[in-house]
Amino acid sequence: MTTTNLITKLTKMNIAYTILDYNSYNMDIEFTINGKTFKAGFYEGETEIQDFCRDIVFDVFEQEMRRRFFDNFNQILKYAYA
Repeated sequence: MTTTNLITKLTKMNIAYTILDYNSYNMDIEFTINGKTFKAGFYEGETEIQDFCRDIVFDVFEQEMRRRFFDNFNQILKYAYA
């Protein structure tokens, strides 16, 4: 899926989104469906989405964020409305 395709779908569904720029290379489109926040990751200058995920919890011992990954936008919709 491309970033423009996702943004079009979110706009049609009346879902607000934010584009997050972490380091001018890694970027996310962050959006919330049914009170659950999701991210679609992509690289600066590219239009192909690399992954869809939801942050679950920050693991203090490992010092990293635990995430649930999704294969596509339809899986996100099923998870959000389940």
